[in-house]
Amino acid sequence: TVDGIANTGYERSYRIDLPRANSGWQIRVRRLTENKNNNKTADVSRIESITEIVDAKLRYPNTALLFVQFDSTLFDGRTPTVTVKAKGLVIRVPSNYDPVERTYSGSWDGTFKWAWSNNPAWIFYDLVLNKRYGLGKRISSDQVDKWTLYQIGQYCDAPVSDGAGGKEARYLCDLYISQRPDAWTVLMDLANIFRGMISWSNNLLSVDADMPREMDPDFVFNKSNIVGSFTFSSTSERTNYSAAIVTYSNPQNNYQDDQASVYSQEVADRFGFNTIELSRIGCTRESEAQRHGAYAIETNRDDNGVEFKTGMEGRIPRVGKVIGINNAPMAGRQNGGRVAAVSGKRITLDRAVAAKAGDTLIINLPDGKSQGRKVHSVQDRIVTVEQEYNPAPQAEAGWILDQSDLAIQQFRVKRVVNNNDGTVTINGLPYNPNKFPRVDDGAVIEDRPVTVVPPRGQEAPDDITISSLYRVSQGIGITTLVATWSPVKNAIAYEMQWRQNNGDWINLPRTGNTRFEVDGIYTGRYVVRVRAINAQDIASVWEISKETELTGKSGAPLPPLALATRSLVHGVQVSWEFPTGSGDTLRTELQYSKNQDGSAPMPLSDVAYPGKSYQQMGRSREMPAEWPEF
Repeated sequence: TVDGIANTGYERSYRIDLPRANSGWQIRVRRLTENKNNNKTADVSRIESITEIVDAKLRYPNTALLFVQFDSTLFDGRTPTVTVKAKGLVIRVPSNYDPVERTYSGSWDGTFKWAWSNNPAWIFYDLVLNKRYGLGKRISSDQVDKWTLYQIGQYCDAPVSDGAGGKEARYLCDLYISQRPDAWTVLMDLANIFRGMISWSNNLLSVDADMPREMDPDFVFNKSNIVGSFTFSSTSERTNYSAAIVTYSNPQNNYQDDQASVYSQEVADRFGFNTIELSRIGCTRESEAQRHGAYAIETNRDDNGVEFKTGMEGRIPRVGKVIGINNAPMAGRQNGGRVAAVSGKRITLDRAVAAKAGDTLIINLPDGKSQGRKVHSVQDRIVTVEQEYNPAPQAEAGWILDQSDLAIQQFRVKRVVNNNDGTVTINGLPYNPNKFPRVDDGAVIEDRPVTVVPPRGQEAPDDITISSLYRVSQGIGITTLVATWSPVKNAIAYEMQWRQNNGDWINLPRTGNTRFEVDGIYTGRYVVRVRAINAQDIASVWEISKETELTGKSGAPLPPLALATRSLVHGVQVSWEFPTGSGDTLRTELQYSKNQDGSAPMPLSDVAYPGKSYQQMGRSREMPAEWPEF
C-alpha cells in the first residue's frame, strides 16, 4: 500500500525471492486501484527498473577487492573518487632480506622468499620472471643474473641523507602499471630507477647499474690490444646541463606531479645556464628526485665518450661493465702493454715502465676479468707486486698501470657491435667514481689527473706579489689589497682569484691588466692565483702567490662621543662627536626609547658620515619625550 502526498516522483523498491528455474522468469506487477491522473492528481504507476541479484560467493583471483560504505548525502548524490594507498604485489626477495628494515643478514644462498617490497631491483626481478604479468613464460631464472641484482638491491637500500637531518633508502619504486606497453620499454624504465643498463646477449639478460665499485675495471685496453686508435667525442655546450627540473609524484599532494630543482654554479660558470627536464617514474620523494637531478648534472659534466675496435676479446665486457684504458698520446705516459712472462709475484712486462711502489698494476686474467695488485718494487721491466694474481696471468695478456699522479681513464660500456670481420667495436660513456659521493652527500672531491701533458701554447705568470695600501675614499678610510705580476708573452687577458685564511676562492672579472685591487679587506692571510689567456682562448695553469699577512680592519667601530640634545621649537636636536681614528665610518645609527632607562629601543634614523647631528621636527607639547641613543 502506498499512501501519501509528494510533489516529486516517488520510488519504492522490493526484493522478490524467486524460485529455482531452468529457463528464467516472467515478472508481472499489477496495480489494484485505478489511476486517478486528473488535473489535481498524478499517480501513474510504472516499473522503473528490474535488477537481478545473484547471491553467490565469487572469487576475485589476483585482485585486491575494496569495499567502502558511506552515506550518499555526504557527496550530494555524486559518486566519490576513492584513492587507495596499496602495498602492491607480494614479490620474490632474497631469503636473508628484511624488507621492512631494509637489511641483509649474513651471506645469501641464492634462494628467495615472498614479501612486500618497493626495492626497484627486486621489482625488476619479479617482473622478469612472473608468468602472469611478466616475462616468465619466455625467460627462466637461469637466464637472469640474480647475483648482480643482489648487489644492486643492496645499493638501493643503502641509507643516504634525506635533506632533513635523517636517513632514507637511496631508491624506491612506488608505481602501478595500468597499461600494456612494450616489455623491453617497461624493463628499461624500471632499470632507470636504479640507474641501470640492461642487455640481451647469448640468451642471457644482463643487468648493471651505475654505482660505486670496490673492484678494478672489468677489462683493460691499451694500444697493444686494439685496432687503430681510440676515438674520443664530446657533446656541445648546450647539453652540459647546469640545472635540472625533476618531476615526481608528491604524496603530500595526493600523489600529483610535483617538481624538484637542482642547480650547479660550477657548471653554469663553465658552460652557461642550461636546463634539463626529467620525469622519474616510481619516485615519490623530493630528496630522491633531487638526487636524480644531481646525477644528471654530474654525469653530463664528463662528456668525453670513447669508441675503438678490438679483437674478439672485445666481446668479454658486456654492456654496463666498466673498462679501463691507457691512451698514451693523451696521458703522456706509456702505461700499458702486454705481459711477457709471469713467475709468482714477479711480472715481466714488454717494456720498462715508470712505476713506483704503491701504484696498481691491472692485468687481464684468463677468466675474462681484470685484476689489480699493488706494486712492491720495480726493476727495469720486472714489476714485483705485493700479492699474487688469482688466477695467474698468461703471457700476452694486456696490462695498464694506475698511478697516484696519473689515473687510468674509465668508461662504462654502452654498446658492443660485432663487425663480422673478426673485430668488435666498443662504445663507452665516461665513468667517474667521484660523482657518487657528490650526488649522495654533496662532497667536494678533486678528480685525479688523467694526463701529465702540460698545457701547450701559453705560459703562466711567475712573479705574483701581494701588498696593501691605505687610503680615504669619500671620507672613509679603506685598506686595499694590491696584487701585481709581469706581462706574459702572447697573453691577451688574465683570470684572477683570491682567498683569505684558506677560505673559498673568490673570482674576479677577467681583465687585460696585470694588476687588481680588493678594497675594504680585513686582517688575515691572503693568497692570489692568476692564469694567462691567449688569443685562442687557451688558458695556462694557475700560478699561486706566496701567502701574505695583511693588516686591515678588525673589531667593531669606536662609539661616538659627547652625545647631547637641544630643544627646538616643536622639535629636538641630537648631536655627537667622533673619536680619533673614525675616518672609515660609513654612517651613524640612531635609536630611540619611550622609557627613561633606554630599554626597548627602536630605530630612529641613519646619518651618513661625517654628519654628526640630527633634528626631529613636528613635535607638540603633549608628546612625551623620546630620548635617542646609540
